[in-house]
Amino acid sequence: LVAEVLDVIHAKEGRHRAASSLYASVDALVESSADLLITPEVMNQVRSRPRAVEILHALDVADEDIVNLFETLDADGSGTIDITELVSGIGKLRGAATRSDIIAINFMLQKVQIDVRDNYRLLCEGLEKQEKHLQGMKQIFKKEFGYRSKQFD
Repeated sequence: LVAEVLDVIHAKEGRHRAASSLYASVDALVESSADLLITPEVMNQVRSRPRAVEILHALDVADEDIVNLFETLDADGSGTIDITELVSGIGKLRGAATRSDIIAINFMLQKVQIDVRDNYRLLCEGLEKQEKHLQGMKQIFKKEFGYRSKQFD
């Protein structure tokens, strides 16, 4: 699959050599291509290649995952993915979801919920401290300057 991606990128750059013939191993292919970024356009071209779809099917990637492959792998929303993200992401998409996958996601979500709740609590505590500090400053201002205004009440 990486060779198919590189073949599309190389063709786009005017290099019409098959990427698979340029590299001896997948590791060398990934290492030598680490700085290349895959755009949605490149991924669409790759998905339109029958050989790439065959490879994804051989890797046990479901058709519905192939359709949304770029969006799934672009987890950070940057608009590009690199070769390492492609290889890592494809590895995680293989096969059907198991109960352990679902349970692992559930635990991760629970952890995120706890973190959000803790951060919300800390934010509220910080805001309360700020409010007390502002009230104290208001009292000092009134005392020092003897100024009463509705905007300070």
